[in-house]
Amino acid sequence: MSTDTSPTLDPREVAAQLSTRAAHLRTQLAEATREDDPSVPADVLDLATKRQAAMQSADRAIAIQARLSEVEAALERIEDGSWGACLVCGEQIDPARLEVLPLTTHCREHAAT
Repeated sequence: MSTDTSPTLDPREVAAQLSTRAAHLRTQLAEATREDDPSVPADVLDLATKRQAAMQSADRAIAIQARLSEVEAALERIEDGSWGACLVCGEQIDPARLEVLPLTTHCREHAAT
């Protein structure tokens, strides 16, 4: 007699968690893309510092947007019922893997592809 001890994931719970994460990422993205008041005069050093900060903010915004896209794609897969299936082979992804990596789109075998 064997007992299945693999975790059971409720897609609705995962969707709720991912929706919260998406909202948080949208807030971070808004903060990263917020611009300073251009009406405030600045000296040359101030402009250089602001330019460097703007470049760092742009890099951060790109990373946040990429993560937000992954979260939104996972939410779409939950909605259409394909979440948890490997995009390569179509087999169900191990629930333990999904629990740790709910954004994953590949089973362990195809994770490197």
